[in-house]
Amino acid sequence: GKTIVFDDPGKWHEQVGPRAGFAPAFTYFNVQNESVALLAVAFAQGVTGYGMLNGKTYELQAFEIQPPPAALRSFNARLYDAQTDTVQLIEGRARAVQQWSVPIEGQRRPGSAVIVETNLGQMFGSLNDWQPAP
Repeated sequence: GKTIVFDDPGKWHEQVGPRAGFAPAFTYFNVQNESVALLAVAFAQGVTGYGMLNGKTYELQAFEIQPPPAALRSFNARLYDAQTDTVQLIEGRARAVQQWSVPIEGQRRPGSAVIVETNLGQMFGSLNDWQPAP
């Protein structure tokens, strides 16, 4: 019986089109805290994503993360703001606290909830890896 309205950054996830969109291998990393958010998707041919630091949006220029099955996965992300020509770095280690897998194209795509210790504070989110069958 009560409506609550709020305005906050978020993300939209939608997969449309032919299933070939899942064909390439990828790592999907989405973490945040009260003042920082990072969305990074790494493919063999490059990365895509963004970061938000204290309400300011940055383009993801580079992202590297240690591959599974490491218990602690070190990562670094380079964020760029073209308006001010500034770079921000986020570096840290992700630790899985919950793991799952979902069925995709006759395989299982592993994922995990992660707690992340970084140079910008502790964050929480998800880390998913997809490696299609040859």
